[in-house]
Amino acid sequence: MKPIALLCFGDALNLLCDMPGAKRAFRECLALGPSSSRAHCGYLLGGLLPGQCP
Repeated sequence: MKPIALLCFGDALNLLCDMPGAKRAFRECLALGPSSSRAHCGYLLGGLLPGQCP
């Protein structure tokens, strides 16, 4: 899977309040070697900033 697809998937899972899934997608994105600070921040802060999740 391409890094941008994993990044978008992680963002979507984050919006759906699936924090473990979002962090996994961001981690897989980073493993492919992109220099995306958004993926890095999403992975590191995913469990701390749940957004609008109940």
